Amino acid sequence: MQRNIIILLISTLLVVACESDLDMDIHHDTTAVMTSLIYADEPITVSLYGSTSYNDTADVACITPAVVALYINGAEAETLDMAEQQTTVTFDTQVATGDSVTILATTDDVSLSASTYVPTVVNIMSFDTATTIASADTTLDISVRFRDPSTTADYYQLRVYRILADTTEIIDCDYSDYLFYVATSSYISTVTTSVGIFNDELINGKTYDLAVSVPKSNIFAAATDSTDVSLRVELMHLTYDYYCTIRSLIAAQAYLLLPVFGTPTIYSNVSGGYGIVSGIGASSVTIDISK
Repeated sequence: MQRNIIILLISTLLVVACESDLDMDIHHDTTAVMTSLIYADEPITVSLYGSTSYNDTADVACITPAVVALYINGAEAETLDMAEQQTTVTFDTQVATGDSVTILATTDDVSLSASTYVPTVVNIMSFDTATTIASADTTLDISVRFRDPSTTADYYQLRVYRILADTTEIIDCDYSDYLFYVATSSYISTVTTSVGIFNDELINGKTYDLAVSVPKSNIFAAATDSTDVSLRVELMHLTYDYYCTIRSLIAAQAYLLLPVFGTPTIYSNVSGGYGIVSGIGASSVTIDISK
């Protein structure tokens, strides 16, 4: 379920981002959007739709029927038809770590393509927690130890999920570690945005303890006294394309209240349209939390 949450979040943000520096009341011709986040040993879901308005995240149009083809390491692996009024398709074919992946989507009007690869999994070596009691709220302080590969430039995202009996959802955290990318508007100092992305420029090849804090009010916001709550902490090894997409979205959100200055261009790796297709290597730890 966490995969679907991420794909939905990215799709929603991309629709908003298409119009970052244009008049809010202008409507445009349909822009084709393709998104897919690809994990090793899991089915691959591709979303395909059209964005017709720059100021309404609900104003999305189907651009199907379409033919969507999956290529792995240069060889065609599977081709599926996407029917009218359909916006997603899922391939049964799965990929392995290190595979290169290309997705081609063709409709009567557009042809989209994007290529990526599946990063290695950077394992969480150890995981520690502590509780800090503050005047406003009690926080759960989390330390995640991992070892960064020394031979490549690497990009990451740390996410925390709340798991209840019937739901799994991302929860807000305090990404206080100095490695995390935070966009701050120089004109409005209170506008800061972070979603837990960082790179290894300062820790290349090193073992590092990454710190993040979660207010307990966030952890138990949707829980009752009798509800068991688990937290899943996930360290995602990203491609450069995915990292650039999320970083540009963070910057755009930080400057959302300052349209007169314009906003950064939202990164896309889809040719012939817009969106992000990226592999992800994920390692996770799950813990049970009590009030």
